[in-house]
Amino acid sequence: MKRRLGVILIIVLGCLLLNSVTAQAQPQVSGESPPIELTKDWQYRWGEPPVDENGIPLWTYQELNSPEWKPAPSQSNLPGHEGKKILWLRVSLPAGTWKNPTIYLPRVILNLEVYLESKLIYSFGKLESAYTNRFSAFVPHRISLPEDFQGKNLFFRLYSDWSRINGIEGTVFLGSNETLLLRIIRRNAGHFIVGAFCVFIGLFSLAIYLDRSVRRAYATLSFGLFSTFIGIVFIAGVSPVLLLVPAPAFWYYALFISFLLFPPALIAFVDQVIGPGYKLFVRRLWQLHLAIAIIAIVLEVIDVIPLAAWQSYLRLLWIIDCLAIMAVSLHAAIQGRVEARIFTAGIGFFSIFALHDIIREPGVNLMPVGTFIFIHLLVYILLRRFTENSRRLRIYSKELEENSKKLEAAKRELEEYSRSLENKVEERTREVREKQTQLVQSSKMASLGSLVAGVAHEINTPVGAISSMHNTLMKAVERLKIELERALQEARKEPKEINASLKVVDDANKVIQSGTERIIDIVKRLRSFARLDEAELKDADINEGLEDTLTIIHHEIKHHIKIIRNYGRIPKISCFPGRLNQVFLNLLINAKQAIKDKGEITISTNTKNNKVYIEIKDNGEGIPKKDLDKIFDPSFTTKGVGVGTGLGLSICYQIVQEHMGEILAESEVGKGSTFTVILPMDLDKKLIQD
Repeated sequence: MKRRLGVILIIVLGCLLLNSVTAQAQPQVSGESPPIELTKDWQYRWGEPPVDENGIPLWTYQELNSPEWKPAPSQSNLPGHEGKKILWLRVSLPAGTWKNPTIYLPRVILNLEVYLESKLIYSFGKLESAYTNRFSAFVPHRISLPEDFQGKNLFFRLYSDWSRINGIEGTVFLGSNETLLLRIIRRNAGHFIVGAFCVFIGLFSLAIYLDRSVRRAYATLSFGLFSTFIGIVFIAGVSPVLLLVPAPAFWYYALFISFLLFPPALIAFVDQVIGPGYKLFVRRLWQLHLAIAIIAIVLEVIDVIPLAAWQSYLRLLWIIDCLAIMAVSLHAAIQGRVEARIFTAGIGFFSIFALHDIIREPGVNLMPVGTFIFIHLLVYILLRRFTENSRRLRIYSKELEENSKKLEAAKRELEEYSRSLENKVEERTREVREKQTQLVQSSKMASLGSLVAGVAHEINTPVGAISSMHNTLMKAVERLKIELERALQEARKEPKEINASLKVVDDANKVIQSGTERIIDIVKRLRSFARLDEAELKDADINEGLEDTLTIIHHEIKHHIKIIRNYGRIPKISCFPGRLNQVFLNLLINAKQAIKDKGEITISTNTKNNKVYIEIKDNGEGIPKKDLDKIFDPSFTTKGVGVGTGLGLSICYQIVQEHMGEILAESEVGKGSTFTVILPMDLDKKLIQD
């Protein structure tokens, strides 16, 4: 940090030196006259002249030799102000050659009109109450002149109802626009550099204070505020800045608020630096200043008293502050405190130079120099404090280093325990996977066992029909024999009874055929579902697997659930058919159990991006949102006690993972659930790559 501040100091000093050197030179365009200071042959006159029919004041072209026009010793604080608010100033413009000839006015209190002979060439503000245009004191003026201005009279019509200040403050210049601007910049460079340096140091200190690693650094806070405010005071009074950034209201508030706040910030810094013995007095002093600043700002906001009206009182109060601070710091320095001695030297420079600028007549400003020295001494005090804090931090760093070594040793022990734990976890994981495989098979067997009764019922129905029709057929055959015998005996009789018996035989044969086909289909679907001959990876038809599964649970859903099939045209995919049928079975059973009365289950299949999408949607009770993230966990179930084991969806998830696929769940209570199984179409290739 010392190096950085040292570099900043060198840069600032170099800029000041460069400014002092370049200020001696007056570069100008070849063939162009140098800028002229209009300090001679000024005349003034009080009052408001009559105007002609065009609204032009008669004094601009009549009564030019009237004795009312009196020689002006300066352009401000002219005699004869009593009860008058309009001041006229007149000067004859000299000859010269300039590109873009311009008149520069540093400050005018408060509003003005400018006439070249009888022509109005510039105006600013309204000729009424000064408070309605109190920002005008912060507006330097550049007035463009025509090329034929030489030898003509330039009139200034100024309005001011301020009792002490009137007219034009500072020197009026005549020259080219560009040359004048460059000259003004050089004349004010010192103020701007010191102001910018103070603002930079102040903001840097405030950034340090706002750093979370710094605690209770109130000295840094008060110093940062003081440096920032005093820097703004300097910058707000620099004419080039006001010309380049034409925001008079902003500069008005920036200057006067900073002028109100930098004294309490400085006194608060004294409160932190000087030490015990003066705390109460110094603290009450900066609190008094802060209260005055708040009152002044409030009165400005409610348009009672403008901030500018406090300037004279604040200067008097600042003189008292300087004397009080010097007395306190001098007493502390005599007691031998190093920081107090440094501060005393700095406040001495600052106070003496500030008092010089407050009491003096217009001339050389010494306060920027005193401020520059004072700020550097304050920075040195803060550096001492930071150095002491750095020493303490080094001690803390050594302690932290020792603790770090202990932590490293503990970390190594923890890593050893971690490796041992990882081995145990891997061993347990293998055991869990083996148990999960057993659970999958057990669950499948349990599912098949629970369906055996239903399958038996499904097979028993067509078998009963076959048996019944068989008896009927036998009886019909017996009757047919009897009727045939009669028919043979009575050859002439119509064989109506024979035809009826033959029809019964035909109907019975149809029933027997249908029952037989039903039995064959059930056995085929059961065998296809079990996939006893398809336990290895092979190509299978997903739609066929879904139909096989629906056949297995047909007896459980046929009375109260409607199945809606939206099968897409999908090719056979590489998979483990038996395991996928287990997924379909679990999802369909869950959908059936979610529907309490009558409902629908919609099954949709399609392909997209080389993947197969199987969607099973029901309009049952749905799953609460809080449970959606847990439904694939082993042993988790939303069903009642004794209804489920909680393994169904966990097994589905495991089987889909083995197929390198995904299973997604969406649900809304009262509307139903949707489960989507996404499978790759080229599982065989993916397994080879892995």
